[in-house]
Amino acid sequence: MTDERKQPLISVLMPVYNADQFLEHCLSCLMAQTLTDFEVIAVDDGSTDNSGRILDEWAAKDERIRVYHQTNSGSASCRNETLRYPEGNYIAWVDADDYVHPHYLAYLYEMILRNNTAIAMCRGEVVEVSEFSLIERDEVEPECVMDFKEYIAALYSPREVEMIVLWNKLYERSLWDNHRFEPGWNIDDAHVVWKLVFDAGKIAVSTKPLYYYRLSEQSVTRGSGSLVRHLDVLACLLERLEFLDRQTGYEYEAYRTHYAYILSILDFIRRFGYSRQERQIKRELRARYNAQVPGFLARKQLTWKTRLKVIAFRFCKALFFLTDRNEQLF
Repeated sequence: MTDERKQPLISVLMPVYNADQFLEHCLSCLMAQTLTDFEVIAVDDGSTDNSGRILDEWAAKDERIRVYHQTNSGSASCRNETLRYPEGNYIAWVDADDYVHPHYLAYLYEMILRNNTAIAMCRGEVVEVSEFSLIERDEVEPECVMDFKEYIAALYSPREVEMIVLWNKLYERSLWDNHRFEPGWNIDDAHVVWKLVFDAGKIAVSTKPLYYYRLSEQSVTRGSGSLVRHLDVLACLLERLEFLDRQTGYEYEAYRTHYAYILSILDFIRRFGYSRQERQIKRELRARYNAQVPGFLARKQLTWKTRLKVIAFRFCKALFFLTDRNEQLF
């Protein structure tokens, strides 16, 4: 940091790969923030379109934008590269094919101050590829603060996606000191965010939608294949389960995670088709399910109804296929 440059309050980290169709709009929304004390750190992950040129042009116009270019290395590597440069006290993530409300940074920062937390989150609004407008909605629920147990419970609710993603949150920068993304994961944020909430101890939660998540194929956070993504979901659940089992006082949260894990195995078995690759994965998933059942049945939190259901599924998988996929897990 030179004497000429003032330390920003917030560093907005933006991994970029082939997003020129949306990048101008994303940057214009960021530069229109009502909170102006921020920097944008954009890492161009070897884009083959005009993304790199667009970034350089914006950086030449606004000193708050810093751009770095690298050869294509994938989502995790690109995110880790952005984490080398932030100078702000807080970190926000924005994907280059998404966009944000003008009050996005100000609202999240005010939430952190109001609630004395190290993380704050808003709701993300899913929009179509062609959408560029702001969608205003009132909060469905009042703003609240969740401790880690309440946050874990929310991961097994309809709010799972917005609770686990990177991009609708503001974090104290120090939370990232001991966390990075592992190359090879297809949903790398799901392996990191819950650990940050554990370290923070609590998270301020708002249902006000200030982040607009575009359903686009260009985003660096989208995976390359549904089979791989399903397996990554299971890997994330297993990692969380093993972590919770090592902690003291999280027995019920470990139970819920274990149940979600084995039901996810069965759900993915049902979703997969009959190609040679999918049949092999199904065999591996059935073996994984059978290996998990004894340990799950030994958990003291298990109800008799759930115990019977899991035993029945173990010996007659067809029963699972007759159940409602939207059935509550707990």
